[in-house]
Amino acid sequence: LFADGVQGGVDFVMTSQAIYTAIDPTYSATVSRTLLSILRNDLKFKGIIITDDMANMPVGNPDLMEPYEATVEALRAGQTMVMLGSRRSLIENVYTGLLNAYITDLSMKEIFDRNYIQITEYKDQTLGRHPGMNIGGEEF
Repeated sequence: LFADGVQGGVDFVMTSQAIYTAIDPTYSATVSRTLLSILRNDLKFKGIIITDDMANMPVGNPDLMEPYEATVEALRAGQTMVMLGSRRSLIENVYTGLLNAYITDLSMKEIFDRNYIQITEYKDQTLGRHPGMNIGGEEF
């Protein structure tokens, strides 16, 4: 599914809420450990994997998960970054849950920290930023 892009050297891959039954008949690509393992292990993808809008999970919701649960499962499955769209109440609820998970769950803290490092290293490399730089009031 992603082989051409990975072989072409893409830096990002976005998954969807679709179920690809030939890969994982149970879970959508967003939370499928099987699909994300294929990306990381079989295809040797080292870039950033981002979800599609998690706010759409209740619409299609093939995994029958609430957005917070789906977000946690997506991160545990191997997503680097989650997208939450524009539904403010959903974003606030998921953010609060993730912040609590970061504080109370060591395995989630490790996932967040690893993903943060990967994202900031990518930004530094791509944008030529140097740690300690201040651009537009934002510290890098």
